[in-house]
Amino acid sequence: MEQTINTQPTPAQTGKSRDPFKMWTIIFALLFVAAGGFGAWAVWQLNSQNGQLSSAQKAKTDAESNSASLQSQLDALKGNSATGGTGATDADSTKILAAVDAHVRADVNAKGDFKYTITKNTGKFATVSVGVPEGGGYELWVKKVGDNWTVLFGGQDSPTQALIDQYGIPTDL
Repeated sequence: MEQTINTQPTPAQTGKSRDPFKMWTIIFALLFVAAGGFGAWAVWQLNSQNGQLSSAQKAKTDAESNSASLQSQLDALKGNSATGGTGATDADSTKILAAVDAHVRADVNAKGDFKYTITKNTGKFATVSVGVPEGGGYELWVKKVGDNWTVLFGGQDSPTQALIDQYGIPTDL
């Protein structure tokens, strides 16, 4: 009897499957899992960016609200303390305060922060309260000469009648 020897390896010996359906099923399953993972990651990224956008929008809204509040406070300060509530122009108020600050700081001993408040402004004459760093203060009387303001008198008392007459200071100042 003759014996035939089969030299072909069996599928178990080579590790190859004769069923291609199993191989494609595994590939599709891996692709499906990968696509699902990518989709989950994309949703997580979108949610994260939406959260950041919401935070940024809230911060913007808060900043706009604070800006409006600060602007109204600034306008109130300009309208009340810088002009003395008289409706004088901002340019005049700025010039008055600059003249007063120059006069106060001309003293070599003047140091620190001074607080200036225009208490009255007729357009030609003004009085300015000067608060000193140590506490207390005094008042300066200023007059508009041309386009500039100059200090006429300063102290805690009123100017003398001679000074009032000399510079034409109105009695209601």
